[in-house]
Amino acid sequence: MRQKSPKAVGLSWQAPPDGILRRLAGKGVMPFTEHAKLIRAAGHVARYAADLRHRIGVVEPSGPPFLWQEFVPPADATTVITEDVVARVLERADLPVARGCIARTADEATRIADEVGYKVAMKAISPSITHRAAAGLVALNLDRAEAVVRTFDAFQSRAAGLGAKLDGVWVQHMFEGGTEILVTALRDREFGVMVGCGIGGGMTEVIDDVVFTRAPISTEGAEDLLGRLRTLQRLPAFLSKEQRALAADFVARFSALVASAPWPSFTFEINPLKVAQNGAAAVDGLLIVG
Repeated sequence: MRQKSPKAVGLSWQAPPDGILRRLAGKGVMPFTEHAKLIRAAGHVARYAADLRHRIGVVEPSGPPFLWQEFVPPADATTVITEDVVARVLERADLPVARGCIARTADEATRIADEVGYKVAMKAISPSITHRAAAGLVALNLDRAEAVVRTFDAFQSRAAGLGAKLDGVWVQHMFEGGTEILVTALRDREFGVMVGCGIGGGMTEVIDDVVFTRAPISTEGAEDLLGRLRTLQRLPAFLSKEQRALAADFVARFSALVASAPWPSFTFEINPLKVAQNGAAAVDGLLIVG
């Protein structure tokens, strides 16, 4: 079989005659005395073959580096960059973001809600609170001015109870529908800037399904990176062809943005990126720099 086929051939023989496994190995056959080891080896060979075919790889950055200093002042200590600034960064980098604006009074919040369009989400803005949903400082699907005012006042009271100072409240149009994807980046001490994607929204912490590669990558590379997610391998319909193309375009352009990040340590996370059939938008973002 091995002589007639260009494919890898393995054999598991639990009680082989003396010398037979060495003879098989000399003929290019992978010999094992345990079935499980042969199965694992076959998996490694299949993954290696897939690696040879993928288009994931670092590409040359196109265009000038992003002017981070216009948005983020240099810092000597760890600094949390709030969502309103993150949204401006993404917009300047020509990445799609759900429309939003920061409000510092209840009247401002209702005016912004009218401008961006109902339904809206409201999220407290504070560098000292990074997990706002857990702190009770996120409200979704608000559809009238009364609800916006009530939520704004509730956030102020809640923050005071937590001993946190709010910079304001982010009022954002609710991007309807779509599949939720995690897009993230960080600087690794050994490999440099890495970009990753995974299952987003509330499922990120439930399904540990995230893949990484070095940044920046091409759109084709981003599409293949998405294809490495276990969820997409087992449920190909999780993202349609159109959704996968939109997500890949976002990941590739996000990877070009973060590749020029100036900090020795940072984490930049978009969760979720909502991907619909005819468009995508970053709905929530967090940047921590050091």
